[in-house]
Amino acid sequence: MCVVGGGPAGLLAACKLSEAGFDVTLYEEHKTVGYPEHCTGIVRSDFLSMSGYSDLESLELSRYKGGRVVMEGREFSIDTGTVKAVMIDRPAYEAKLAEIAASSGVRIRLGSRVDILFRAGKPVIRTSEGLEIPDMVIGARGPWYNPALRVLPGLQARVRLQERVDPSSVTVFFSRGLPGFFGWLAPYSEGRYAKLGLAATTKNLRALLPEIARMSGVKHELLGYFGGRVVVGGVYTNGSSPGYVPVGDEAGLVKPLTGGGLGLGARGVLELSSSLGRGDLSLRRYRYWLAKTKQSLLFSEIVGRFVFSLPSSLKAKAFEHTFSIPGFGRVLRASDFDDHMSAILSLMRSSLANLF
Repeated sequence: MCVVGGGPAGLLAACKLSEAGFDVTLYEEHKTVGYPEHCTGIVRSDFLSMSGYSDLESLELSRYKGGRVVMEGREFSIDTGTVKAVMIDRPAYEAKLAEIAASSGVRIRLGSRVDILFRAGKPVIRTSEGLEIPDMVIGARGPWYNPALRVLPGLQARVRLQERVDPSSVTVFFSRGLPGFFGWLAPYSEGRYAKLGLAATTKNLRALLPEIARMSGVKHELLGYFGGRVVVGGVYTNGSSPGYVPVGDEAGLVKPLTGGGLGLGARGVLELSSSLGRGDLSLRRYRYWLAKTKQSLLFSEIVGRFVFSLPSSLKAKAFEHTFSIPGFGRVLRASDFDDHMSAILSLMRSSLANLF
């Protein structure tokens, strides 16, 4: 079995499939696991325990109970009263998975660029040494290799804050200068550092980062840039074919409303490895989970397209209404962090109940 891509989904897949008794080789085009870094690393609160591996708690950088939305001089805030998300050290997380994979017998080939080809409908991998025909190919190469996805350019900066901010709250920024998405400030290390980021339909992102800093009101010292593509839709169009199964971003398992995919990617890998480990080579259970998940993601994408396209004045009214819904905090506290459809439907029910 071959896993192409050594990001979080690919590494977890290699670990779990090897532990299930499969002979696994993982190919990663970069020479160092975990780099280049692409995302903020904000995941569901139980993300590190999902995999079943111990001693991962030290990878947490911050814990979040709520957040703020700032737009055109207005601010809305919510505190769920419980930890709903954490920021993890993603490069360290991937390095740890690589250690676990290697110890379980996975052959890891770093610095190996691999192409997935299809001959007579079956996957073939092309390496520097020639062509190989594995029993199964797991595609974990990221959104670049799924042309069905809708993506936006994203950019982030690590900053050292001159004044400490609330480490339990993430701030999201909407502005006319950020068409199609939003910006964010995610503090960590007890609120002394933060990741300042944005994604938008415009390409001049670096020039917009100071605007995000201005809206946040924080003074900071720039430590460096990182970033990558942000998936905002198209997630429901990609599937798998005999012998080839995409996972993570390549499978489109990314939440269109936030661009976050680490949690969904991990859950997909666990469903996949469970199916294969039970001898379900047709992946019936995994395909059922995937169909349900992509239905939810399609719903979220439709909502996202509508909300992100609203004029600023209407968007502000929509947020004002949403944050004023009775039980808003309770709904968020009880909702699945990775299931936006259920949360939105619950809020709609609460809103309608308040009208009648």
